[in-house]
Amino acid sequence: MSNQTTLKSILTLIFHFSTVMVSSVTWLTFSPITYRTADYFNCSMALVNALSIAFLMAAIPFGVVAFYVLERFGLRKSLLASAWVNAFGTCLRLLSTLENISATSRLVFLCTGQFIVASVAPLPNFTPATTAATWFPASKRTLVNAIINLANPVGVIFVSSVSPRFIDQDGKLMGFGLLLPSAVMAVVSALFGSLVMSEPEPDINVERIALRMRKNNSVKTDIKKLFRNRKYVILLMCCGGGIGLYSSMIMSLEQILCPIGYSAILTGLASTTLTATGLVGSITVCCYCDFTKQLSTALKGSFIIVSLGLICFGVVITLRQNIGNYILMFFSLFGFFAMGILPIGSELAVESSYPVSEATTTGLIQQMGYLQGMLLALLIQVTGKPMSASEAARSGSVCQLSADDDDVATTLQTSEMTSNTTATILSTTTTSSSSQSSTVDFAISVCLIAGYTAILVLLLLCCFKPKYKRRELEAEEENEKLSKGETSNNRDELTQKILVT
Repeated sequence: MSNQTTLKSILTLIFHFSTVMVSSVTWLTFSPITYRTADYFNCSMALVNALSIAFLMAAIPFGVVAFYVLERFGLRKSLLASAWVNAFGTCLRLLSTLENISATSRLVFLCTGQFIVASVAPLPNFTPATTAATWFPASKRTLVNAIINLANPVGVIFVSSVSPRFIDQDGKLMGFGLLLPSAVMAVVSALFGSLVMSEPEPDINVERIALRMRKNNSVKTDIKKLFRNRKYVILLMCCGGGIGLYSSMIMSLEQILCPIGYSAILTGLASTTLTATGLVGSITVCCYCDFTKQLSTALKGSFIIVSLGLICFGVVITLRQNIGNYILMFFSLFGFFAMGILPIGSELAVESSYPVSEATTTGLIQQMGYLQGMLLALLIQVTGKPMSASEAARSGSVCQLSADDDDVATTLQTSEMTSNTTATILSTTTTSSSSQSSTVDFAISVCLIAGYTAILVLLLLCCFKPKYKRRELEAEEENEKLSKGETSNNRDELTQKILVT
């Protein structure tokens, strides 16, 4: 691969990464500050949660459309279209911060912009494996796939770190400042992509020898093949469950932690820690997989550790124990292994279903992740138990406190004041903010999700034994090159042989 192609590939990787990150930032803008957002827009908590759940709901019907868009227009046009639609939707959200329009009009602008961005999110989210296979050699596929998929966690870090900073000293949300960064990022990403992807993408991987046969298959035919593949269906359920678990937890993390005394700042730090360690963990695990080729072992090991960590987290929440900054140690371990599930699972899915299109293979996993994420997020909300003022005071809730009171409450919890004095102070604060949304205990919700994750782990361990079809085909093709040279007939014969097996 020439230097020019290498530079073009890296720039394409950056553009794809930025497009996914814009979707992630738009999706979770309000998750770390749900109570303050409800006050700012004068709406219910259910509507604020719906802004995040809308991304998962919209991805299901629009994900089907995305399959056909990718088949009809290809990777380049699809990514460019999604980037410019992101720019339009995020700019439309800015109009919701205008003070000289009615509250209803502000909500209309906000929800419409959110929905527009959500409608095109499947296009960049379904295609990391396609970008990796199209622009990079086989030895870099897993790593490139992981880098693009890490755009979502990076977006989470950005949101978790930045969103709480737009709460002023009176506990009020600064709406324009909150929504401006996502709009700027979207416009810059669209302009950058228009410059980078001005020419059709190359096919630099000579190993993609089943390309002609893929073009003869429709999306409908590919989907039928995938659902007849038992190994792929297991990956679909398990990796989709991993995506859904991460999505639902990130959306609800503030609501889960604040009833036991974790401030918005510390909750944002916890989310950032989870994602930052996930970045390191994902790159580490994927480099390990590229070196050892042990994709299945890495996936199963990551799933086991994530399941055990989630069970421990459920115990902490159930006992309503505020362990202070030590909670960050849990999120560090949890994040390190959780983030590698999607890229490793995507590569395993492509290997198990080859030569079905990478976009269709990974796109269905994303679809299942969105579906399970939506159901798990709804499960969290439905199984939450409203807390009385006295219960909230005893557990040290800071859900209804202003920005300054968050810091005061944290200081009180870490000091040596008696529990009766602390309860009295928190009870008084809760009474003064009774007009706001009530505090909800999500301990049962976390335990249910931990149980569901354990079921997925058992399914993966007991039923999944992978077959690396793509790797076998490439090895045979390489051997054929060395012995007889490359011919069109030989490639077709090898492809047909893998398809039959």
